[in-house]
Amino acid sequence: MCIAHVTRYASNRANSILEQVEEGYEEKDEKRRKLKEDLRALKELLKELPEEGGGRIGRLHREYLGAARPTRKGAEQTKQATAAYRMRMLTLQVADLEQVGKAEGAHQGAEVGARWHQGLNGTNNASERASVRA
Repeated sequence: MCIAHVTRYASNRANSILEQVEEGYEEKDEKRRKLKEDLRALKELLKELPEEGGGRIGRLHREYLGAARPTRKGAEQTKQATAAYRMRMLTLQVADLEQVGKAEGAHQGAEVGARWHQGLNGTNNASERASVRA
């Protein structure tokens, strides 16, 4: 798992959610302000990858646990996912990737320490990873 791919994926998803927020909420809506603020915070966490980042992403995720999932009628979707629900899923996916990365790092014998992304590989190229370990 590559840090660059994880951060690019999450950043692109955050941008997509931000577009939905811009189009779907009134300018003075408190939900709009909160979502925009949280999306910027998430993107900043992904860029800097601070030690407390995993905990902060977990807190962001818990704030969106109440967001309703889209409804479906048979195989046909009847309601588009809200920006809040998409934020809930994005923070869950980033937290899951962080945990998988830590587990893979521990399995590979890497030291898994304070930095929340440490288990993620710096590259997805196996030969580059091998030369770094040597």
